[in-house]
Amino acid sequence: MSALHPDIVSNRAVLMVTLTLLAMRVLIAAWLPLFGDEAFYWQESRVLAVSYTDLPPLTAWLIALGTALGGDTLLGVRWPFLLIGAALPLVLRHWAIWRLGNSADANRVALYAMFLPLINMGGVLALPDLPLTLLMLQAFVCLDRAADSNRARDWALLGLCLGAALLTHWRAAALCTTGLAWVILSARGRRCLRS
Repeated sequence: MSALHPDIVSNRAVLMVTLTLLAMRVLIAAWLPLFGDEAFYWQESRVLAVSYTDLPPLTAWLIALGTALGGDTLLGVRWPFLLIGAALPLVLRHWAIWRLGNSADANRVALYAMFLPLINMGGVLALPDLPLTLLMLQAFVCLDRAADSNRARDWALLGLCLGAALLTHWRAAALCTTGLAWVILSARGRRCLRS
């Protein structure tokens, strides 16, 4: 019997831990009653709008999608957030492969990230923090790529991520101002401005 290549084992480990955590989150999400804010967002999702008094519309839109496909159940409200929670370490893994050029190290990044509290239990509650975290992370990936490649496509993807983040929560404005400060204050960012 031949030994398995270490990268294959690492890929399997990432997949197994991702699926195990997702299964645990699904069990908790199917049992845990709606948290007060979740119930409020669920009520907002029943009358879709372009914005609400407490936050932009993406959370309500995700819940509306979830209940349209999964019914007015706990899992119907939460399944889009469960998928977003499962995607976070995979986005980190993708970024690490691109940045480090080594899938074994990228797998370790993903596995370590799965033990961070926000990622570990991500999606159990239908709250805007998780989509905002995913969009912020994806914006960092896009900015990193755009700063290296200076391709219009990468800059456009960054703009889409920032726009979607602003549809998630008002706190995304801090992401935009921080990114602008990075572009102005860092040598790499100023290179982007000159080109």
